Amino acid sequence: LEALRVAAEGKLDDRIQDLVEAAGGRGLAEADLRAKVGHPPAEVAAAVEQLAGDGRIRRIGRKVLVGADAIERTGGAIVAILDEHAKNNPLSWGPTKSELKSRLEKKVHPEIVEAWLREKGEAGEVHVREDRARFGEADVKLSPRHEDLRKRILADLGERGFTAPTTRELLEAHRSDKDVEELLGHLVRSGEVVRIPPDLHLPAAAIEKMRALLGAHFETQREMNVAAFKEILGVSRKQAVPLLEWIDRERWTERVGDVRVEGPRLRE
Repeated sequence: LEALRVAAEGKLDDRIQDLVEAAGGRGLAEADLRAKVGHPPAEVAAAVEQLAGDGRIRRIGRKVLVGADAIERTGGAIVAILDEHAKNNPLSWGPTKSELKSRLEKKVHPEIVEAWLREKGEAGEVHVREDRARFGEADVKLSPRHEDLRKRILADLGERGFTAPTTRELLEAHRSDKDVEELLGHLVRSGEVVRIPPDLHLPAAAIEKMRALLGAHFETQREMNVAAFKEILGVSRKQAVPLLEWIDRERWTERVGDVRVEGPRLRE
């Protein structure tokens, strides 16, 4: 009844606040707000600025308005999804932002999800890495079984030298364990393994050794062709080509015609 009274008789700023708060986590676009209150745009804009300045409403992004406590109230729904993901996917660091937004799209505006993650991330209450979010501990804690599998995969990769296996080859080598692919993703995210596109894997120690070997080569040689690179690492051409393309992208080398020269980031 009070809301109806404000809508019929209230001041413009009270009416705007009620409309914005009634929109909940979905928020209200300023264009839709103007249509609802029926006042001149300049008056609505001035009232919105005053309300935002007083902290009675908030502007999220460039065009969405929400109630003062809307971000805090939607936090529970986001945390529930983060907890559920961690429970069902123990090897995953966390869901992507797009997953969160998709799960909440009927109740929460995507920009409010972004604002909550940003504010809680800055406060240290949630962890955000690149496009993923995590609540609770900052890192995945492996079970004893997964820790054993981690050691076996890393040992396998270490024995292969620079002959980087594909995901399929690792699955075949460890076919007794159903979590190989998921754990491999965890190792890539943690930095213990580097994925070389399109689908090769090298342990971090091999990457650093490769950098050192390249540095040693360029101390005495100005250029490096494919044959020299194959000899340095002891790999086939099939293995060498994606590795060369990767070190080019990392700017360890620069391609000049059919040869490579030392890149600006090789000795960083």
